[in-house]
Amino acid sequence: RSELEGSQLSLAPMLRQHLRSKDSSALDKSLVLKDRSVMDTSAAELSAVEAFDLLHECAKRVMESPAQTAVYCAWIQRIVLHHGTFLRSHPTLADSLRQFYE
Repeated sequence: RSELEGSQLSLAPMLRQHLRSKDSSALDKSLVLKDRSVMDTSAAELSAVEAFDLLHECAKRVMESPAQTAVYCAWIQRIVLHHGTFLRSHPTLADSLRQFYE
């Protein structure tokens, strides 16, 4: 059982920092967390724009690292759950993700 399991901890501050600095290695380390409640809290605390950036990074990693697909898809699910309305209301954002559908 993880130390973080069942907690209300959030990785949102770290994720923001990694996204802004474009620190791919640090972002990878943060994303491999498997605690769904921490993922949920973290995704909810991101702004819609930050969530879109994280969604894009997760989708890219699914393509690059199929072995970690389950973890990245869990992040994607939580991002869509909390920010889906924003993503759907901006066709340009949806278009930029279309490459991952193919």
